[in-house]
Amino acid sequence: MYFGDNLRRAEWNYSLIADVDISTMAASAGISSLMARLLLIRGVSEPDRVAAYLNPRFGHLPPPDMLPGVTEAVAQIIEAAAAGNRFLVYGDYDVDGVTATVLLHSILSAAGFDAGYYVPNRLNEGYGLSSTIVDKAFERGIGTIITVDCGTSDHAAVEHARSLGIKVIITDHHTPTRRPPEAEAIVNPKLASGDESMLPLAGVGVAFRLAWGLAQALGLPEELILAQLDLVCLGTIADIVPLTGENRTLVRLGMDTIRNCGRTGIKEFLSVCRLKPEEINENRLAFVLAPRLNAAGRMDNALWGARLLLTGDREEAFAIAHKLEQFNNRRRSEEDAVLAEIVSRIDAQDYSDRQVIVAAGAGWHKGVLGIAACRLTELYGCPAIVISMDDTEGHGSARSVEGVNILKLIGAASEHLLRYGGHASAAGLTLAADALSGFDEAINRAASEAYREEPPCPRLRIDAVLQPHEFSFALLDELEQLSPFGPEAERPVFVARDVAVSKVTVVGKNSSHLKMRVESAGSVADAIAFGRGADAPAFKNDAKYDIVYTLEENSWQGRKSLQMNVLDYDGVRP
Repeated sequence: MYFGDNLRRAEWNYSLIADVDISTMAASAGISSLMARLLLIRGVSEPDRVAAYLNPRFGHLPPPDMLPGVTEAVAQIIEAAAAGNRFLVYGDYDVDGVTATVLLHSILSAAGFDAGYYVPNRLNEGYGLSSTIVDKAFERGIGTIITVDCGTSDHAAVEHARSLGIKVIITDHHTPTRRPPEAEAIVNPKLASGDESMLPLAGVGVAFRLAWGLAQALGLPEELILAQLDLVCLGTIADIVPLTGENRTLVRLGMDTIRNCGRTGIKEFLSVCRLKPEEINENRLAFVLAPRLNAAGRMDNALWGARLLLTGDREEAFAIAHKLEQFNNRRRSEEDAVLAEIVSRIDAQDYSDRQVIVAAGAGWHKGVLGIAACRLTELYGCPAIVISMDDTEGHGSARSVEGVNILKLIGAASEHLLRYGGHASAAGLTLAADALSGFDEAINRAASEAYREEPPCPRLRIDAVLQPHEFSFALLDELEQLSPFGPEAERPVFVARDVAVSKVTVVGKNSSHLKMRVESAGSVADAIAFGRGADAPAFKNDAKYDIVYTLEENSWQGRKSLQMNVLDYDGVRP
């Protein structure tokens, strides 16, 4: 290899699997050598596990009470119902929280319990259970509050609820920053020791285990639980948790449930989004449905999403789906404005000494901060924190890049914060207006110290060598058996070696994308490299290249073709 053209942007890591292991797996499981290799890379090392991995079933899931806290929570709910308690399911305003809220409320209602639900307003109520909400619940005669996708850090509100005689059951999946509250029961994989297989569950996955355990205890039909898998799938995909183990099974089964359109709200939602049920996959859930559901909470009120998923009225569902579309259009406009302002600042200043981008502005819409931070990480390859400031406080969202635990870095600078919480890859925070510069300095100092020895570098894991002449739709169908694809279960990544590149053009807004034709051994394949339009002049007709890519189907004007989605490339010697 040579790097004179400086085209490569990531470190390429080749997955090494012994040929004897591949041939043994292929022969024993009756699969191709390529599929055997890909399964071994994904940790499927026994032939008798292959069928379950490629065709997951509901019966493959571990029983609900394997998650610590479920048994206690079920007992508390049944006891509260027997005592005549009214229930309130209290969720978060993102897709994970909304789907979890709808799911648990549906099961409580199906059981005949007196249950209501509430999702807070992001803009004026904020995240988590608050004492104000507890007071309102008390006024309405609520006897038991069940949180979903929140609660682990809401000590004051839980204590206040119990002082009023309200029981609190917490279901959550966020990492606690201190000792959890004294609730009647807590179901949170991050608090469980021993079995780590459930750690990646989304908030809706945790709520599903409680709902499933309750349904079993009450003798409710299994079909009722199976019907909720569409919600589990949607919330799990939207929360960007690892699609391995239990999550993979839940999403795979849930996509089938969505395609069957048993839920009126989802059926009308697909219609407004111009999607056919059979077209549903993880990409369309993540990039079409989830953003629109999230837009309700970002721009107005997340309760619109809950109502859409709960209603059985087609006209109401259609009207709400249209409203979500309008919210999403507004969200895009606000997001573009915030991002443009931040990028103009970065272009005008020297950020070369920054490990973490900390950008703050007065009046920025709080609903788009997380998305703007995510787009900054994509543009600049480093963690980003976007903060909306008012006269006294700033509220921010953080997003990270591979290899950088943003929650840990924020924790190192927490002396400048009023509140913070989240995950290794995404977090939220609140600070006093006069603490901004101190926080910026502290978190960048913490990042410099943490990654001084080995600065984080983008890495690409390459599964196999696959040349264009080997492409076929049959091969693509075989690869799709590994779906759903997502975090820690990425679409197979291949490298095509010593290929020629011709007809290089730029496409898209601001000519930001690179379109090309890849030629090898008499075969030609179309390829696109998103965000790499500036590289077009570097390609030479008389040179050969190694190209790292995923193989996908492209549909244009009714014509389907195979396309290389290019992730990186590098020149090789002529």
